[in-house]
Amino acid sequence: GLASAFALCWHRPHLAFVLAQNLFAPGEANVGTRSPSLQQLLETPEGHVVIHLMLSLLRGEGGPAEEETPAEVLAREWATIFFHSLWSQGGFPHVYRGIRRMQADTLHVFFCQAALPAGVSPDVAMLALARLVPRLCCHGEAVGLLWHTLHGLLIGPGAGPDGEGCRGDDKPSAGRELARVLLSDEAFVCLASEEMADACSQVALRWKLPWRPEAASEEACAALGVDAAHVDVPALAAAAA
Repeated sequence: GLASAFALCWHRPHLAFVLAQNLFAPGEANVGTRSPSLQQLLETPEGHVVIHLMLSLLRGEGGPAEEETPAEVLAREWATIFFHSLWSQGGFPHVYRGIRRMQADTLHVFFCQAALPAGVSPDVAMLALARLVPRLCCHGEAVGLLWHTLHGLLIGPGAGPDGEGCRGDDKPSAGRELARVLLSDEAFVCLASEEMADACSQVALRWKLPWRPEAASEEACAALGVDAAHVDVPALAAAAA
């Protein structure tokens, strides 16, 4: 039902984020705790499909920032609030792993069910599905947009693509606080390490580079206060693949 409601918001995508923020954001008295509905959104395949749909709404037409319509600007503002709430609750690793491992048939089955509510004829459902599917972002886009939301929240509004304008003391306090939360989350640090190792491995493979990372010595691990498994680049890359 929620996916069906979001699918009606293509011309006013901010409404989907307003609804999601009101449904899933913790109240002031429950900051730091996850409600059952938020837990389901972050940790179940159905929840990951809903977030995939929301990323598709956020993508819009994909035009340059200076060509954004007022509706797209409003959508990004509400998306910023919504995703900041999710990632501050430690949801990024769950959502990212879920969407990265999502299969096409999972999306297909879910949206077929969303397009066929009770009492609707199959012909109407097929028409609704035909309108929905072309608007969905592809798997690679969804994964990239997840990192894009994180990047935007950390560097803050008004910064260029390389973070220009948000250096040093200009970095927003909200971005600093989110960075603190992320770096204190072992699940996020593990995910970031795996993704970096996998990226290095893919670059070396693509360009046939003679890159063979050496295992960290016991002395180095002891000095850094980490376990050897946490800096084993080939193992981290394999875990991310």
